[in-house]
Amino acid sequence: AYEALVASLKSEDVVLPSLRPTNYTRNFFHIASAMLGLLFAELLPEATSLGFLLATLIAVSVAIMGWGMELGRRMSTRINAFLMWLFSLVSHPHEAHHVNSATWYVTSLALLSLTFNPLVCGVALAILGFSDPAAAIIGKRYGKHRFDNGRSVEGTLTFVLVGTLVATTTMAIFHGDVALWRALVIAFAASTAGGLTELFSTRLDDNLGIPVSAGLAAWGTWFLTGLV
Repeated sequence: AYEALVASLKSEDVVLPSLRPTNYTRNFFHIASAMLGLLFAELLPEATSLGFLLATLIAVSVAIMGWGMELGRRMSTRINAFLMWLFSLVSHPHEAHHVNSATWYVTSLALLSLTFNPLVCGVALAILGFSDPAAAIIGKRYGKHRFDNGRSVEGTLTFVLVGTLVATTTMAIFHGDVALWRALVIAFAASTAGGLTELFSTRLDDNLGIPVSAGLAAWGTWFLTGLV
């Protein structure tokens, strides 16, 4: 009811914050879906010469399906109610009135797949999967030094630390030929980019902004460190 009121007041230029209650089921789903995307990006290219092309086709197809559901939700309140019920365990109430975060997530998958670079995709998805929920949990429970947008120093530091660790681990598992110092630099740069995007982004959904910014930072750092 509150989110419906928030949505209706926007037409009167009255802006109220949406509620984002802690949802551990959503956090688990967040991690699992990111890891699934990571495995597709890392393992399919090894399975067949057309592996990454296949991964790209899958990612783009899922993104098209996601936006198709968004269109259906806009056209029919019944479809919207059904989809919100279907994904009730992992959705926030405000998503009944906005583009679902899962749609932005599959959009980011499609964009990342267009790089045709498993390392970039793996790093970005590892950071999205683990850093975002870790920052949310720590920020809500222990965040004492807060910014105007509600984010906290503690949450952002957690994001960068966890992101650096999981991204470095991802490269160690799937890209053992990358030197440790290079992997750490790439992981830190990508995590910092993702953390700053989460910190300062107000309109852009995290599930799009974080993986895209982290992926771009990983790609740029991977290129620059290769010149050393």
